Amino acid sequence: MKKSLMRPALIATSVAFGLSAAVAPIALAASSPASRMLSKADVPAIFGTPKSYEFTNKIDKLNKIIVPCASADNKALYSQPASKVQNWADIETKNGATYTDVNEKVYQYNSAANAAAAFASLSKGVAACVGTTTNVANGSRYQDTYQNGNFPGTAFQNVWVEDDSFDGVIGDKTRQAHTSTFSVYSLSGNAIVDTFVYINGQDKFPPAEISAMQDLSMKLSAKWAK
Repeated sequence: MKKSLMRPALIATSVAFGLSAAVAPIALAASSPASRMLSKADVPAIFGTPKSYEFTNKIDKLNKIIVPCASADNKALYSQPASKVQNWADIETKNGATYTDVNEKVYQYNSAANAAAAFASLSKGVAACVGTTTNVANGSRYQDTYQNGNFPGTAFQNVWVEDDSFDGVIGDKTRQAHTSTFSVYSLSGNAIVDTFVYINGQDKFPPAEISAMQDLSMKLSAKWAK
């Protein structure tokens, strides 16, 4: 996923959990972390109809850091150590001509104070997620345009990052791709909750989808408040 420094236009085939192995859906005990994660019922209609679900709590080497943004040549613009306990739920949706993926990653810390400290660092770090970077490699041109901000007046502290990306074979207009991703990081209890939507075939998030991201991130954050 975008957390693992992969080119956005290539994520569609492996967006669920980056490079970690896919796992079968698990039974959700009432008190299990999985039962507090994103579900099909949570997915806003604007992002399509859910057609799959996966959950994992495994951590591969790429997910030992939090990377909210990377340059067009695949270098982290900012990163920080991730927690040692993580939960990840991923849902692909049927959404017209686009490929859409909605997921949630929860970074759990051993105390609310440690989570707050990690969130404070992340909130400052995303200042690096702004502007446009470009790269040319193997006959293709890559471009990533970042912006960031926060949703004021919400129940949980948050910061968001949007990446509008373009990948295209130089001189071949039939082999060009637009991809947009939107992440909302919020602080809830002893966790940082990362609500993330990936859309291949769209060049930016319109206001209605951004509003849906705000609502979804706050809904998911509420599940980790205690």
